[in-house]
Amino acid sequence: MNFFNLHTSIEAAALLSGLLLFKNYRNTPLKWALPFLFFIMMTETAGWIIRHRYSHTNGMLYNFTIPIEYSFYFFLFSQYILFKNLKRIMLVGWIALFFYCIVQFYFSGIYLFIPAILLLGNCLMILCCCFYFWQLFQIEEERPLLKIPIFWIFMGVFLFNLGELSYSLFARIMIEQLDKYANFFGLLINILIIVLYSCFIIGFSLKDYRYKHEY
Repeated sequence: MNFFNLHTSIEAAALLSGLLLFKNYRNTPLKWALPFLFFIMMTETAGWIIRHRYSHTNGMLYNFTIPIEYSFYFFLFSQYILFKNLKRIMLVGWIALFFYCIVQFYFSGIYLFIPAILLLGNCLMILCCCFYFWQLFQIEEERPLLKIPIFWIFMGVFLFNLGELSYSLFARIMIEQLDKYANFFGLLINILIIVLYSCFIIGFSLKDYRYKHEY
């Protein structure tokens, strides 16, 4: 199974699971995960076609779609993190990300992929996940973490961005020596994608009755 087929298979499995188990979370913000997963599939498909069928760089595509992906996760965090101070910090982080993107586009252009955007996004996602995990320990009600749907989603986001951070930090070196690091990069991304969308599937499989009270 090649890189493209693995990506689309796992994303398709997550999307199909979300459709089949929609009743479990249809009254929660997770319902927006369905169009998000469809958007991810279309992005990966377009990126693969541009790169492998037409031999063009797909950097511009990801420069625009990656901030959109982060925006979806910011939306989820804003719905499940209840502390107002943390919400304000996240809002500042989201605004800072978009201003940073504009600055990077102005100085670096939009045609080649900009690893700095990925690096900032990884750091912000990890920080938001830490906010959520910290919030879990502030509640009085004790609930098994493994039965909370959104916990699985955010755990997947945390592990994915933590792993991707290692790439983001050394992206320029890897891009300049792609032949040397291509296998490592491919293996890393494949593992992280499996982890992320497996967490989505587990989250969909759990019934989410009352998201406003499920920290």
